[in-house]
Amino acid sequence: MSRLGKKPIKIPPSVTVTFKNTQDGTEITASGPKGTDSYIIKNELFSVENINNELIIKPKKTKDTDYDERTIKALWGTSRSHLQNLIDGVSKGFVKELEIQGLGFKAELIDGKNLKLFLGYTNPIIINAPEGIKFEVNKNIIKVSGINKNKVGQVAGQIRKLREPDPYKWIGVRYVDEKLIKKIGKKLATTK
Repeated sequence: MSRLGKKPIKIPPSVTVTFKNTQDGTEITASGPKGTDSYIIKNELFSVENINNELIIKPKKTKDTDYDERTIKALWGTSRSHLQNLIDGVSKGFVKELEIQGLGFKAELIDGKNLKLFLGYTNPIIINAPEGIKFEVNKNIIKVSGINKNKVGQVAGQIRKLREPDPYKWIGVRYVDEKLIKKIGKKLATTK
């Protein structure tokens, strides 16, 4: 039994959950104040039920699958985490904050949705906002927000990768809560 997979997922009153059987599996769609998103669970491995405003995922006891028991336990916990992120995303949303450090480094919004970054390169870098992602800029802080946790993390990671933090000079793009250890450069030998 998966310890994480056994836990029920509480559905807030502002969120509605619907089930739809598709060719790939059961599509679970959640709608809330932040928007609508969906996730598909394979039918041959798991069953999902809504009991008293709680989602419960149970593995099916089938020997016809290509998965062993250990893999099904791992997939059970992973599927439960994806469903929890689905419910949290449509009710509260997800935010990643990035900080820009460096002389002349800055960010600004174009047309209120796309991001224009000046990171010390010859030309500015323009990032078009993917569907479901919203950018906000406040001085040197960039907020990436959306309802899909994977997409928010992926876009924030791509922005960070454009100019990774330099451990010697402490310039570049980093997460706000990221801890960096400053390295000491080579010391020049003094001659007498």
